[in-house]
Amino acid sequence: MATCPLAGEWSNEEIMRHILVVTFGLLSGIALLLTACASLSAPTPTPIPTATPSPTPTPIPTVTPTFAPPTVAVQDGDSIRGCLERNLTPELLISLSQDDTTFTGDVMR
Repeated sequence: MATCPLAGEWSNEEIMRHILVVTFGLLSGIALLLTACASLSAPTPTPIPTATPSPTPTPIPTVTPTFAPPTVAVQDGDSIRGCLERNLTPELLISLSQDDTTFTGDVMR
């Protein structure tokens, strides 16, 4: 028999039972804490988003104008303005935009 200041005298069996209950309670509490801490320390990994392939744009071919030297009809006594108004063609505009002055020189002669 042992004496407990709070409960009085206990038999050896009661003391062993009490020790087992306290030990079981402590171990259960520790197991619960470890389980709770494990879920806090190792969060569920977030899935890495996968890139969605975007359609490759279809290349648009650039149109390169084919150069055809314009035939400028210069008439006797023709003014520059009259000649240009009569002969202004896309080909002449292309040559002017490329800073090619040979055709405008022909018109001015």
